[in-house]
This record gives sequence, C-alpha cells and structure tokens, in this order.
Amino acid sequence: ILSASSIEHYRIIGVGQPCEAQAGRFDDCLVIESKNRRDEKTTLLATFSWARGIGLVKIETEAEIKGKGRVPQTERSLIHYSLKPKAENDDGPDTWSK
Repeated sequence: ILSASSIEHYRIIGVGQPCEAQAGRFDDCLVIESKNRRDEKTTLLATFSWARGIGLVKIETEAEIKGKGRVPQTERSLIHYSLKPKAENDDGPDTWSK
C-alpha cells in the first residue's frame, strides 16, 4: 500500500525505438518509466510502451527491492488490434476498430 503523500516520477526512456507486444513488433514507440517509492526498501516501477498510430501496447511492472534488485511483477500486452481506414474528410488520428 502506498502512502497518500507518495509521489510518482515519470521519465521518457525511449523515443522512436522498436517495442514488442503479443500483437507484434512496432517500429516507432515511446517508452515511459514510472517510479513510486513504497517504503525505504521497495520502489515500484512501471514501464509503458506506446506505438505510434496504435496506442498503449504494453505495461510491465517490477518491484525494485534493496538487496534483491528488480523483481518482475506483472505484464500486460496488446494481443490484437485493427484500425479503421480514415475517411477522406477526417483530419484526426487513426481510430480503433471495434
């Protein structure tokens, strides 16, 4: 359990690099890491991978424990996606297909 006063820190760890999810390999991704100190021994980490034109494709969590290093916790991965073609008058980003 985290304290109500805990502060989560984010940093960009990759831009334009490849990333992988169960749905496949994506060549142009943004990877962001968050850190949140749970207590004096444990820091919780989450890594978010966003693929250009697709969105969030993977989340990995770890606990950084003093004396043990990083211990994997959970992994969530996009398993399938499809995109609707853009309409001729649509200036917005690609949209998700249902």
